[in-house]
Amino acid sequence: MNEPESPPPAKTPPADYHRTPSRSFWPEPDEYAEAKAALGAQGRFVNDYLRACLRWLNASPEAALETLQSHWPPPRRPGRPRGRGAAAPPGSPAEQAGSADQGQA
Repeated sequence: MNEPESPPPAKTPPADYHRTPSRSFWPEPDEYAEAKAALGAQGRFVNDYLRACLRWLNASPEAALETLQSHWPPPRRPGRPRGRGAAAPPGSPAEQAGSADQGQA
């Protein structure tokens, strides 16, 4: 006999937004879309998944980190990315080189 399917889990109640600061992360667009679709197919949500991962890491750091090792993203460069055509900071070697180039025109 087949057991009846259980209903999908309910979404975790939201945190108290006045007491709990939000956190930000910057996944690649395709990573997020694929994860959201995979979790949605199971009746789950990205926020709840990330919270479950944090709880797993806190409970079993060695096991969690070992399991995720092959999926770990490469480190990002610190600071904000420079935009196209962004001016070099005043006095920097790049700015000084740009000034010298303009004098040769």
